[in-house]
Amino acid sequence: MKEVFGVMNSTNNSTKALSEEPYRITLVTIYTIALLGGSVGICLLFSVLKSNLQTITTIAVTNLLVVHSIFLLTVPFRIYYYVTNIWNLHQGFCKMVSGMIHGHMYIAFLFYTIILGIRYHTFCSMGDEVQFYRKLHVVLASLIVWALGLLIGFPVIDLMYGSNTNSAEKKCFNFGKELQASTAAAVLNYLGSVVIIATIFALTCCQGQILWRIFRQYGADTHTRQEFGVQKKNLCFLLVMILCFLPYHLFRFYYISHSADFENENEVLLAFTALSCFDSLIFLERNSLCA
Repeated sequence: MKEVFGVMNSTNNSTKALSEEPYRITLVTIYTIALLGGSVGICLLFSVLKSNLQTITTIAVTNLLVVHSIFLLTVPFRIYYYVTNIWNLHQGFCKMVSGMIHGHMYIAFLFYTIILGIRYHTFCSMGDEVQFYRKLHVVLASLIVWALGLLIGFPVIDLMYGSNTNSAEKKCFNFGKELQASTAAAVLNYLGSVVIIATIFALTCCQGQILWRIFRQYGADTHTRQEFGVQKKNLCFLLVMILCFLPYHLFRFYYISHSADFENENEVLLAFTALSCFDSLIFLERNSLCA
C-alpha cells in the first residue's frame, strides 16, 4: 500500500509540475525582459540626469530610477527560482524578495501619481513647474514618499505573510494561504487595490479633460501644438500605470477569495508590474523631462 501511495503522490507531483510549467516559462520570460530592458533604460537615463534636481518631475524620475534599480537586483533570484522550481535560500530572504516587488510597485505608483499630478497642475495653472531651492527639501520630500511606499509594500502587505509557510517545501512566493488565514491581510489588500484603482481612474479622467480642452481650443491642428506633445508624454505614464498595475489590482478582488486556486495567475499579473521599469524609455529623448 505504501508503494501504491508513493506512486500516486509521485504522479500527482509530476502532473502538478507539468501544469505549472507554462506559467514558469511565462514568468521567466517577463522577468528576463524586465531585467534586461529596465537595466539598459536606467543606465541610459542616468547618463542624461546629471544636473537639474530642482524640479519635482526630475526629482521624482530620479527616485524612480533608484527604486527600479533596487528592485532589479532581486529579479535574478526570481528568475533562478522559476527556472529550477526550488528555493534553497532562507524563507526570510524569500519574503524579502517577495516584499521587494510590492514595495517597488507601491513606491513607483506614488511617484507616477506625483509626476502626473504636477504636470496636470502645471498645465491647468499655465505656469512653470514648482521647484525646490534647497537640497534638504529635496531629500525630505523623497524620504516621505519612500516611507509611505515601504509602509504599504513591506510590513503591511507582504512581510505579514509567510507564517503558514513550510520551509521544508523549498517553495517561495506562494503566500495565498495567508489571505485565507488572516482577515486583516485580506482587508488591507482590498483597500490597497481600491486606492490604486480609484487613483488611476481619477488620473484618467483628468487626462481626458485636458485632452478635450486642447482639442476644443485647436481643433484639427491639435496634433501640431506643443501642448499636445506634452500630453503625449503624460499619456505614456498613464498607460504604464494602466497596463502594468491595473490588471493585477482588478484581479485581486477575485483572487483574495480564491487564492488557493489561482496562485499562478496572480504571480503572472504581479510579474507584469515589473515591466514598469521600461518607463525610463519615456525620458530618453533629450529635454523631455522639462516638456
